[in-house]
Amino acid sequence: VPKLLILVIDLIINNVSHSFIQTPNKNTSRTSRFNCHH
Repeated sequence: VPKLLILVIDLIINNVSHSFIQTPNKNTSRTSRFNCHH
């Protein structure tokens, strides 16, 4: 696996987990939309 791909995947996972960890009412609609899209 290319190193760049691992880096990109790691970045995406960090962003996703960060948005899931910090879920005030402001981000709830965005998270649910992301879940529906997924």
